[in-house]
Amino acid sequence: MEDLGFVGCGLAASVAMIVLFVSIQTIRAGELQGLVFYVSTDGNDLWSGRIASPNPQGTDGPYATVERAQRAVREARAQQELPVTVLIRGGVYELNQPLVFGHEDGGSEGSPVTYAAYPGERPVFSGGSPVKGWQRGEGPV
Repeated sequence: MEDLGFVGCGLAASVAMIVLFVSIQTIRAGELQGLVFYVSTDGNDLWSGRIASPNPQGTDGPYATVERAQRAVREARAQQELPVTVLIRGGVYELNQPLVFGHEDGGSEGSPVTYAAYPGERPVFSGGSPVKGWQRGEGPV
């Protein structure tokens, strides 16, 4: 294997910087209980997050980011301890900063908080940046 030096390490680090913060679970509609929020690449963080897809009027639908759903979960659980599920639609979610979960994001045995893929879909979280315009140098670069 050819040694790509520092540039190769940076590229590998960028590619490897995929953020996986939850295990992908299979959830069926009948299993949902409590409060449900949705996240979609077609969403809007100003919407309610309570609808899986944007409505025909384009006035409500899922959130656009997991961070907004996380804030909604925290707000809801501060008012009442209840089970909460966040279903994340398929697509690529570019993260500009790390997504951090703390003690305030956890649930309990009787009132769990679950982040899961929307049934039949596969969300991908990417914290890397594409490396563009680079060229292999001559010599031991």
